[in-house]
Amino acid sequence: VQGDCSIRYFEITDEEPFVYFIDTLTSTDPQRGMGWMPKRGLDVNQNEIARFYKLHTRGFCEVISFTVPRKSALYQDDLYPDTASDMPALSAEEWMSGKNAPPLLNLVSDAVSTHDRIR
Repeated sequence: VQGDCSIRYFEITDEEPFVYFIDTLTSTDPQRGMGWMPKRGLDVNQNEIARFYKLHTRGFCEVISFTVPRKSALYQDDLYPDTASDMPALSAEEWMSGKNAPPLLNLVSDAVSTHDRIR
């Protein structure tokens, strides 16, 4: 929300009550806007589960990273469910003709290994 100084975060589960409040990150500077990194762009080596880009009223962008503390340096597949692919499930023509399809999903580990090869 524009002008807010807090980010509230929650866990969503398949069991009641479905949404759990976790914590609030409070800042002294209000935000003008927010953006986030898709799952396939996170640093899985650091167990990063979310990354936000906060636009400040003073004209700069702050990177806010959320990580899960883990001792192991191995890939943590429980933190990274399948995520939306960057490939479309339908062509524009198919969509315009009324077709519908669920999004294509990728394993986050596949996106990471592809990213590592590109480097």
